[in-house]
Amino acid sequence: MAGDTCVVSGSYATTGANQIAGQATGSGALITGPGEGTVSFSTTGAYANALQADTGGKITLTAGTVTTSGIGSYPLFIWGPGSTLQASGVTVSSSGNSDPSTNNWSHGLDVYDGATATFSGGSITTSGASAIGLAAGTTGANTSVTIASFATILTTGA
Repeated sequence: MAGDTCVVSGSYATTGANQIAGQATGSGALITGPGEGTVSFSTTGAYANALQADTGGKITLTAGTVTTSGIGSYPLFIWGPGSTLQASGVTVSSSGNSDPSTNNWSHGLDVYDGATATFSGGSITTSGASAIGLAAGTTGANTSVTIASFATILTTGA
């Protein structure tokens, strides 16, 4: 989705490798919701992120679930200058193992290279090997993460 707004509700799921369930790419791209009811994003394949904003894309969720179970799959992956996540009351979980040999991880929320994220309420849980609850970093641009309003982060993997 590039340059469009998508108001989401219902379920969005993929089962294959490298298949993203929801992606906002580029300036002007926005995934927001749920419009009505509930919303869920899930993937079971390897290297398959559940919900991703990159190169200026934006995601705003006020409820719902985001889950991954495949190796090297991020539930929430926010990358690049201008990319943003605003999540409130969202339940995030990752049960897949990370794959350091390919630099693909299974962190619950991953924010990099000039992206910003605010996560409030809700929870982030990871249980796979080397899967961190929250990872943030940069190779040049400023990256910002805010955790607020009693959000919880739990990691149980080795």
